[in-house]
Amino acid sequence: TNHIGLKSKSITVDCETFNMSAGTSSTITSPIITFNGKIVHKGDMEQSGTLTNTAGISSAGDMKSSGDVSAGDISLLKHVHREQGDGNDTSIAH
Repeated sequence: TNHIGLKSKSITVDCETFNMSAGTSSTITSPIITFNGKIVHKGDMEQSGTLTNTAGISSAGDMKSSGDVSAGDISLLKHVHREQGDGNDTSIAH
């Protein structure tokens, strides 16, 4: 058969190892998806929408942004420094 359909209020799978493979694509549609445990991601990742993190971010590689980055109220692109001589603000970053 080319199609197996399941419809149930709840489906539970309990096993030692679970492998899934799809030759073209996989789609999961749900208002909330919860993973309990470490997620290991291999390959490129695209995201649309807001990423909210409550524990911090760590990276071993470079991080790039086409937009501004802020720490607290300080903008990386728009912040200025005060000159040591006359005390005037410098120009914004460029």
